[in-house]
Amino acid sequence: MHKVLIIEDDQETQELYRDILKISDPTHRITLLMASTQPDAEMLFSDNPDISVIIFDGNVPGGKEKTTLALITKFRQSFKGPMIATSNDEKLQKIMVEIGCSHRSPKGMSLFKLLMLVLDLN
Repeated sequence: MHKVLIIEDDQETQELYRDILKISDPTHRITLLMASTQPDAEMLFSDNPDISVIIFDGNVPGGKEKTTLALITKFRQSFKGPMIATSNDEKLQKIMVEIGCSHRSPKGMSLFKLLMLVLDLN
């Protein structure tokens, strides 16, 4: 069983991820943990030390700044697993990789294809 923390403030995108997971993982090998704000992400991160992958949207409310750059830097200090940048802003996505994300992907189905590869669940 793999836990995936998704930090995404858009409710429609969260629903899309849940729907895609139902198709991509019919045997329920992945549990999604959804955070809509940066404080929610920090709580889920600290409460779940067995997280396998973290997926970051570039802009999520609740932090000192709107971007998740500080959160990426903070999580990378202790989290050694894959971290995926999914911002719609390509410049921001590149910065997210430069400071700690190991992968980048557009949102949607291609993200879950990458997730399945990263988790070796194909």
